[in-house]
Amino acid sequence: MIFARNFESDLNKTLNYFDQYVMNPDIEYYYRAMLTYFVYGMENEDRTYIKRGMEYSNKCEEMAREKPNRRILLDVYNSKEKHLKKIEKFKKYLSKSSDYNSALALVPKVKGRIASIDKPEIGWINIEGLDTKIKFNPSYNSKRIYRSTKDEGVKVKFVLGFRAEGVFAFSVTDVECN
Repeated sequence: MIFARNFESDLNKTLNYFDQYVMNPDIEYYYRAMLTYFVYGMENEDRTYIKRGMEYSNKCEEMAREKPNRRILLDVYNSKEKHLKKIEKFKKYLSKSSDYNSALALVPKVKGRIASIDKPEIGWINIEGLDTKIKFNPSYNSKRIYRSTKDEGVKVKFVLGFRAEGVFAFSVTDVECN
């Protein structure tokens, strides 16, 4: 995250920056704020910061409607890193892989449960322990299509990804029961 260098990779300094008043925030501002608040909230298991990250995600979604490539996966959450390094460019994983799906397989997963499925292409996953709903596409994987009522409550793991349109769950798969 290049912008984090301005804050010496200090998560608190970065949060303080986004708490300041900005005259004309643009999508880049909202995108970076979304990343920062999500990382802080996930790292500290603080729903207040995640909720704020979701507010910035919603702003991104509003502002990205007319943008081309708004659904391209830009950054991913890597739970194995610390502080702002938890956000990594997805290109890093693509460069190590032969294709998009094998790149997603390299990213550490987050666990949750399917909360609801509104349409075949729109569903929501609750992040485990945080009661935060993340949007996903229930019919993305033709081998495992999640269905309304039948699959709500199913334990899943997924890549927590960020795109110009906001936060999104990618590569959703069932958690194997032991």
